[in-house]
Amino acid sequence: MLTTIIILLITTSCSYADFKLESGWDHSQHGLDWGGSCSKGKYQSPINLLTKWDALPEKHPLKLRNYCNLASNKAVLYNTGHTVTVDMAASGNGSYPRMSGALLNRTFNATELHFHWGSKNVKGSEHTIDGKRFDLELHIVHRALAVDDIAVMSVLFNIRQNATTKPVLKPIFDALTKVIEYHEKAEVNETFGLCKLFKVLDKTDYFTYEGSLTTPNCRQGVSWIVFRNLIDVALEDASKLRDLQDSNGEPIASNFRMIMPLNSRPVYHFKRGVALKRVEKENEESLK
Repeated sequence: MLTTIIILLITTSCSYADFKLESGWDHSQHGLDWGGSCSKGKYQSPINLLTKWDALPEKHPLKLRNYCNLASNKAVLYNTGHTVTVDMAASGNGSYPRMSGALLNRTFNATELHFHWGSKNVKGSEHTIDGKRFDLELHIVHRALAVDDIAVMSVLFNIRQNATTKPVLKPIFDALTKVIEYHEKAEVNETFGLCKLFKVLDKTDYFTYEGSLTTPNCRQGVSWIVFRNLIDVALEDASKLRDLQDSNGEPIASNFRMIMPLNSRPVYHFKRGVALKRVEKENEESLK
């Protein structure tokens, strides 16, 4: 049973707060030089996802609730020195966006989102599909506070010169100029509801598996949900991510971890109400 979930849209007080707890690391080697669970853990993330699987019946559809009701005056951008995060406060009625269903064994509250990107307009995602690394990846981190479990949604993006960034993400990109330096914080000025993002995603087409956080301490027991279809984002907006600076005043770039071995873990691909499963043999491929 999956105990935690990450959806590739793919951290929280337990993940990116880990940025504050874990020091002395960077993405210069894409995680090859990280110790502890990062090097010893058997079920690590990210992984390469394949689109051909054996069919199995689906049990529970993915359920997303309250994603339209974010309290924009409490959503805060923060430059961690490794990425930019958006801490999501509860809505005016005190309810967090929440996720359940699929293979999750409980309901998870969305608490934070962050991005992974490349040094150029290509090859910035953490997860790959059929060996292809994409331009940008968004992680929406969820937590089940009572048991301290973590679930993450992941969304993949293509960066396009003439694309129009989805309005739901525009307030975040517009605020990036306020958090250029390490430790800078800024409020998101406009209202944004993530439900609008899900309207352009095929919520019936996603991968899910059990893995880990993709940054130190690389805690395991994290359930990932990675949406298969991609969203376009404007080059003008995506380039603002590369203006962000780390603790040394250098640009934050290529902040993705290398692909980790699957080690015979089951990976489920849900598509249009049919669950597809395949257990991959060891995959030592590292894509950079």
